[in-house]
Amino acid sequence: MTVSFAAVEPHGVERIIMEQVFPGIKFPYHPFPASTPQDLRPKAGSKVENAALLIPNINDHFKGKGPDCGAYEIGDALPQYGPRD
Repeated sequence: MTVSFAAVEPHGVERIIMEQVFPGIKFPYHPFPASTPQDLRPKAGSKVENAALLIPNINDHFKGKGPDCGAYEIGDALPQYGPRD
C-alpha cells in the first residue's frame, strides 16, 4: 500500500531546504556559556510563508494570506530573552 504525503500531512510542507528558509542558522547550536540567540524567523518568500493551518487563538495574528509555519511570523520582531532593564 502506498500512502501519499498529502494524505498523511495535508498541511505539511515537503522538503524545505534549511538555508533557504532560515539563512545564517548554525547547527549544532551551543547556547552556553553565553551567545546571542539565533534568528529563527523564516525568510520572506520561502515555502513556509502562508503555509500553516490556522489554529484559533494560537496563530491568528498572521500578516499575509495565512499563517506562516514555525514559531514566528515573517516580519515579527524577535522576543527579548533573558534579563530586562
